Amino acid sequence: LAEVDLARLKVEASKMLTLVKAMNLVAEVAARYTDVIAAEENLQVKRANIDLAESLVERNKALVTSGKGVQADVTTAELAVYQRQDDFLEAQAQRVERLNALLALIDSKPDFKRRTRFVPVKGFHNGEDLTSKEALVNFALQHRLDISYYGSVVKSARLNLMRSENAAKPELNLVGGAGLYGLDEDAHRAFEEAGDNQGTEWSIGVEFKMNLGKDEGNARIRTAEHQLRQSELGLRKTRTSISLEVDTAHTRVISARQRLKTAIKARELAEENLRTEQELLDQGKGDLYRVIERQQIVGDTKTNVVATQALLSKSVVALWMSSGQLFERFGVTEEWINAIVYEGAPSTK
Repeated sequence: LAEVDLARLKVEASKMLTLVKAMNLVAEVAARYTDVIAAEENLQVKRANIDLAESLVERNKALVTSGKGVQADVTTAELAVYQRQDDFLEAQAQRVERLNALLALIDSKPDFKRRTRFVPVKGFHNGEDLTSKEALVNFALQHRLDISYYGSVVKSARLNLMRSENAAKPELNLVGGAGLYGLDEDAHRAFEEAGDNQGTEWSIGVEFKMNLGKDEGNARIRTAEHQLRQSELGLRKTRTSISLEVDTAHTRVISARQRLKTAIKARELAEENLRTEQELLDQGKGDLYRVIERQQIVGDTKTNVVATQALLSKSVVALWMSSGQLFERFGVTEEWINAIVYEGAPSTK
């Protein structure tokens, strides 16, 4: 049954490669989805920056009208508005670019007239239920498809070695045969004559085979042994590589969490600093340029928070990928994938 087992292992290996491709696609879609969320959040930040600058324009125009302000302050505030509008337009273009990258992955046509709007229904992943690194490594070594794939490769190599060793051995076969004969001008009556034992024949014998030249057989055995060692080495390297991948992904998640805390703290301090400068300006003790500068700093820190949240979300997805949890986390079942591969795309409900 070695040949049958090899064929079965080949089918299993092909199926695993299909699952690996599906997993890579899910991870890529998740990353592009995160980019779209970040682009939407960034647009809101840019819009808020414009609103702050416009509020300064209105304030200084009112001061000029009352005779307490100067036109130069109005011009300065208007300049800040136009600069931030430029940032907003750049963010809009970036949003379209990221959205189209996602639509390409999910095989959706672009909306050239912008009549529809893609609204994310979920936010960033934060990895709150993150387990220990050791537990993640153990889980990955048990569930990663790479391990299963190379396991099937090792089994195939062992079967090939067994077949090579068997082919090099002497072979002794017991062979025999028996027959019935029916002779007649008509085919139907010939079958009837055979049934009446018109003629019988049987034989039995022994067949012995042995390769006179052992070089070819030994060469096949050495080749099979080499392939087995290669597959076992590939399995060991894969196990080591997976452990390192999980370690790297886990470290990136921890680092991204710490960076997010720092970014949030920086945003809070920038907002507090802006409030202080705004109060001083309202009291006639502040400086318009400092207020505009503080507004921009607040906007930059908010943008940094969004970027760090996106980085953390992608790091969490990478950790799920490396630890073999991606399908489970996103609710993708093997039956769902088989339906796509063998039966066509399922309903998107």
